[in-house]
Amino acid sequence: MAKSTVVTGESTPANFGLKGYIPEIYSPKLREKFWYNTILRKITNTEFQGQFKNKGDTIKVRCMPNMTTKPFNAKTDMVYDDLTSTFIDYTINRGRYYAFKVYDVQQAFSDIPNWANKWTDDGAKQLAVDEETEFFADICSATDCDAANKGLTAGAKSGLYNLGESTKPVSLYFTDAKASAGTAVPGGDKTTAIELATRMAATLDEQKGGSGATPFIVIPVWMAQMIQNSDVFRAADIMGDDTSILRKNACNSIGKIAGMDVYVSNLLPVDSESVSSRKVYPIMFGDNTAITFADEVSKTEVLRSETNVCDLHRSIHVYDWFKRYPERYGVAFVTVGA
Repeated sequence: MAKSTVVTGESTPANFGLKGYIPEIYSPKLREKFWYNTILRKITNTEFQGQFKNKGDTIKVRCMPNMTTKPFNAKTDMVYDDLTSTFIDYTINRGRYYAFKVYDVQQAFSDIPNWANKWTDDGAKQLAVDEETEFFADICSATDCDAANKGLTAGAKSGLYNLGESTKPVSLYFTDAKASAGTAVPGGDKTTAIELATRMAATLDEQKGGSGATPFIVIPVWMAQMIQNSDVFRAADIMGDDTSILRKNACNSIGKIAGMDVYVSNLLPVDSESVSSRKVYPIMFGDNTAITFADEVSKTEVLRSETNVCDLHRSIHVYDWFKRYPERYGVAFVTVGA
């Protein structure tokens, strides 16, 4: 006669000694992965495309000579200058990679077809996010842009535009009324998000070349929300579009302010130090002639491991950016108004 047996101390079948007989079930459907939107190629140029071959390569770019004009006098001879051209070295020095193993047993028994391709695609997207994060951290440090394009007295001609500093950011509000009633960071200014955007546009306009052909502003999501909820910019015709700004997708460009494309990015840095318990955000403006992006070397390959029964997948991306025209971009420091 058969007898039932209770295994002392084991309350679930998964903990029985014969748990290998109860198979785990995996779905061939992968959990979707989401990524931040990237805009690096929209705010830079690629004028050096094809000129770099590998990390450490340097190219020399000649500069236009400076021409001198003189008052004309019909009674004196003209003086002819000897024009000389200088050059600037640009070296591609940045690189990132990803690498992973795919074992033969995994390949043979996997229920997911072409899974190595899925990992490769995932790695490429992660490279793009990490590189853009690195880019904004460098550019928004404001160490290399023209002195007239940052600080409390920005403006090459007027010095009238307060764009804030890391310790004295501009406090931003939805409306003028809220800005008037709000409290600024000690030593800082307070205004609306729209007003600050026009300050950045005016700052670029005061430089040689003006705002250029492709002016832009890159702002965080919360600042875009301020602009979208402003009564001034809700109307489609004011934004120069046939769609109201409230119906636009804020993950890319939400329209124009003072002729500048307004891009929204989640990859802008947050200052490591807060001021008066408020986070400080550096934001960027300029036009895409300012910075050249180069990514000539991108190698993806599969190698056979010499020590394991597996394939080695890897991808190397060599890239860099060059701040060629410091007067063509700038940085403002902002915080949410209290």
